[in-house]
Amino acid sequence: MNYIDSIIKRMEKETADTPVFNKRAKMLRKYLFDIMKAERSEVMDKEDARAKIKLTVPATAAVTFPTAAEWAKVEPQKLISAVRMKPELKAQTTFKALASKDKIFFLIDAKDKDIKLSRTKKAHRNGNSDIWMDNCVEIFFFANNSKRYWHILINDNNAWSSQYKGRVLMRWQLMRGATVRSFKTADGFRIEAAFPFNQLKTNGNDLRFNITRERNVGKEPTEYSTWSSLGMLGNWHSPDNYGDIVLK
Repeated sequence: MNYIDSIIKRMEKETADTPVFNKRAKMLRKYLFDIMKAERSEVMDKEDARAKIKLTVPATAAVTFPTAAEWAKVEPQKLISAVRMKPELKAQTTFKALASKDKIFFLIDAKDKDIKLSRTKKAHRNGNSDIWMDNCVEIFFFANNSKRYWHILINDNNAWSSQYKGRVLMRWQLMRGATVRSFKTADGFRIEAAFPFNQLKTNGNDLRFNITRERNVGKEPTEYSTWSSLGMLGNWHSPDNYGDIVLK
């Protein structure tokens, strides 16, 4: 990899005065070398990289849901493109998290100027396993000690579903005690959600997590985004690619 890097550096240097060739050299770096380097790192250095992806979650005394004043003090987290060849996003998503002794709360804002063109199927209701095909957000939890895995799907039409895995099989079941609400806004849609720790089967120190989004609007191709930089399209169901939740 160092040798390939040196060749491209030489190309970039020797074409510095020739824009058309310099542009091609830079394209080789962006679409060949950088991709090879990132994918090599996923194999060779994944756990070191994963351990650095952390979401610090402040505490709250909220019982049902935190107040607007509490949310205003929390730093928002941004989603990035889940497709390396398409790093730019047309619609940005941010989220915030707070935790009480019993629950973890999320406030998710999925911005979209074309929300009126959403391809969400209105017939989808809570528990539908095809919500992933809608204009939606997905939340993943994995408790490393108990191996309990949860996958929650929430569309922009106030419908959600979830599936979990113990140590063997995946099962579709709405998480008991969870509260999930979504609604459209003038510039996208918002999700308010609360998940009980007793369903996540976490000891408080072993919880891995990721949030992804599948933007399905109009005739545009699906746009995929992720919070964890390792949770790319095609591997975001694997807990090896999730970050750690740190309860403050």
